[in-house]
Amino acid sequence: MDKKNIIIFLVFILIIVLAGAYSFVKIYLAEQEEENQQQQIIGGDQDEHGCMLMAGYSWCDAEQKCIRPWEEGCEDYITQLFTTIDIGSNVDFSEVSDVELVWQVESEEGVEELNLQALMINADEVNNQRFQKIEGIIKENGFENDKYNVRDGILGEFGSYRKDSLSLVCTLIGIYSDFDPDDKLYEPKTTDKNVKIICAILDK
Repeated sequence: MDKKNIIIFLVFILIIVLAGAYSFVKIYLAEQEEENQQQQIIGGDQDEHGCMLMAGYSWCDAEQKCIRPWEEGCEDYITQLFTTIDIGSNVDFSEVSDVELVWQVESEEGVEELNLQALMINADEVNNQRFQKIEGIIKENGFENDKYNVRDGILGEFGSYRKDSLSLVCTLIGIYSDFDPDDKLYEPKTTDKNVKIICAILDK
């Protein structure tokens, strides 16, 4: 093969290589563009913390991370509920305190008892109208009665509620304000109640 044919052959090979490289780069760039568009669609609806709202994530300040509330609870939702109840019922509740809540859940072995770390607010001598308002606010916020934690209401009123979409459980306790534990023949002479609202995270 003479020098001229060698040059022509090399030029031909170079053209094929360049054409292949051009096709590869074009395909790669197209794939990158599509991937970027997909990421923008998925991540475009993010909050200021970078939580992907379209994927169901929201920011939990108490845990300092993005969570899906139906998978992992957040104390923020409890304090928000307490604030809503405080304002909506016009009852002067105490500051939030840490307590323990005994809660029963269904398990493979039957009904299991859990000891949950919980938050509580309380108020004394709440009249019946405001007590009913408190119960209404809890239900208006998506809580449903829980059949495994029903309690006797002889000394007042008791409610147990759960909100699966936020992995939360709550109890509403209203003991008659004139209740005397030493009075064996006690009968209430008032409808006013000393109220406790206790809520906890029930993680899945």
